[in-house]
Amino acid sequence: SSFRTTTWDPLLIIAQIISLQSLSYLLVSLALIIALALTGSEITLDAILSDQEIRMDAVSGWTLALVWFLHAFLAIPLLVLIVQRAKLILDFVLTMHGIHLVAVWIYRKQLPTGGVWWLLQLVHALIMTLGGEWACMRREMEPIMMTAKPKK
Repeated sequence: SSFRTTTWDPLLIIAQIISLQSLSYLLVSLALIIALALTGSEITLDAILSDQEIRMDAVSGWTLALVWFLHAFLAIPLLVLIVQRAKLILDFVLTMHGIHLVAVWIYRKQLPTGGVWWLLQLVHALIMTLGGEWACMRREMEPIMMTAKPKK
């Protein structure tokens, strides 16, 4: 009679992946809107889905890289909230980045070639994985209260 008694629940996993991907794109979109509005840069879908926009020879490229770097830290609470298990963080982070790679590939109609983009994705995945595992382990190690307070 308990909810989701099985250990492997594909429906739950798919819902978690969709939730994580959607909230992650929402979070990075909000951060990009703020950052690009402050710098006066044009706000387009290229900021999220183009590897050619992230480059080190323009202010807009640095801004995008900084926002993605910041997003790695801001997405850690999403991982803790949605995934909740330290041993599953790496799987979800790699799945999220794999889906993003496919989205960029479809959007640009070619495999991303920007070296800075690949480096940023590697650092982004590393920060999210290590930060997410650390945060989930801290949450898992919190003491569980075994006694309830007496009712008056």
